[in-house]
Amino acid sequence: RTFAYLHAAIYAGEIGGVHYTIENGGHDGTGRGIISVNTLDDAFEKNAFFFVVSPPKDEHGKSTRYLVMQRALASIGVEYAYHMQAVSCETFATTLMSESLTDDSFRPIQRSIVRSHKKDL
Repeated sequence: RTFAYLHAAIYAGEIGGVHYTIENGGHDGTGRGIISVNTLDDAFEKNAFFFVVSPPKDEHGKSTRYLVMQRALASIGVEYAYHMQAVSCETFATTLMSESLTDDSFRPIQRSIVRSHKKDL
C-alpha cells in the first residue's frame, strides 16, 4: 500500500495455539461483505504493527469486554454493504465498544440489508 492503513478487529481468543479475530474485513469486490472469524495471521498483514484497545468500563466501573465479545460473536455472518467511511472495520469495532452498550434497542444502520421476519423496518 502507498498509504497509511490501520485495520480494526475484535480479538476473540486463542484455541489450540491459534489466535482468532472477529472482523469486518472489507468487501468481496461487489461492495458486499460479511462479518467473519479469521485467524490473527489472516486478519493482519505479515509485517503489520498493531495495538490493543481495551473496551470501555460501564457506569459501575466494570469492564465491558464480555459484552463486546457477545456482540461480536452475534455479528458473525451478518452481511453488509461496504462503505469506507460509514461501514468499515473501524466503524464495526468502535460500534461494539460505544457508550450505548447498554442500549439494546434494534435500530439497524442499513435497512436495505437487515430485515425483520416479523415486520418491515
